[in-house]
Amino acid sequence: MAPDPGAKPGRAAKRKGAVLVQAIKLPLKVVCTGPDKLSAIREYAERVSTVTMHTFAVARLFFLRHMEARIKPDPAELIDNNFFAVIFGALTTMEGTAGPTTKRGRWRALIADTVADYMRVYGMGPVEFNSASRSADYEGMRIKTAYLVNIKLNFGSQLRRLINHLLRLKDRAKQIRSEMSERPKHEVRRALEERLWRPARQVKEQVARRHPDPAKVDNAEWRWVLDVLAPIHAAYSAYDDNGRERKFSDDPEKDTIYYSAVAEPQRHLRAFWELARLQEQCRLRPVQVFPTRTKCTPRHTTIDQQ
Repeated sequence: MAPDPGAKPGRAAKRKGAVLVQAIKLPLKVVCTGPDKLSAIREYAERVSTVTMHTFAVARLFFLRHMEARIKPDPAELIDNNFFAVIFGALTTMEGTAGPTTKRGRWRALIADTVADYMRVYGMGPVEFNSASRSADYEGMRIKTAYLVNIKLNFGSQLRRLINHLLRLKDRAKQIRSEMSERPKHEVRRALEERLWRPARQVKEQVARRHPDPAKVDNAEWRWVLDVLAPIHAAYSAYDDNGRERKFSDDPEKDTIYYSAVAEPQRHLRAFWELARLQEQCRLRPVQVFPTRTKCTPRHTTIDQQ
């Protein structure tokens, strides 16, 4: 970090006499002036990268166990940078300072068995760190971002993929066109609309709702799709703390599963997991619900100079 001579100081900076700085990203060999410092920082970056890789793996193992057992707290509450920071700290020699009644203290007790099992199976011990609280916070934020981005980018597209697989629209359209090959084109288009496109739209509209209504699908033969996808909708809490029926949004135009997955991705982790299970049952390649990092190569590491 270096002073920015071209920056205009704000009022707060003028009052406090603060020096404005500009954050820069440079290779370590440019920042460090001596080989000893360069070696120490490289070693630090490698340790942070290693612990971060294990943090991804422990979080994945914990969530898999948590989903199977269906225990509290809700997974949406655990998509938090502080939760991942607690896992990071539990993998190091850093002693936790949070009391057992604090949120971090409860989280540390919640993950204790998973961390112990992971270390035993992996054959590793706590990574040596004199003070890793800052690094834990930085890496916890990165892991949280990875989870949120994964849900935002993949949940909606994977749900549409599963629906299309269940409906088999292309195969059905091909069959209808084959059966009506000698009929006029306008009759074929009308048959496709009545027998295929309209019921498919109705099914997709109900899947997107928080509480699907099978009665709004005119053709009863298509309602089975809603039954197959029921575990996804059951993954959400049906009622809020006040006993009111929970919706994705009070705005009717935004009250869809696709909009909510982008606006509030943390609410959809359990539903995303149920979606992946349905993909496996349908023999589709399931999406990676829980992000992982498999490379030990050090990446960008934030170094706090305070």
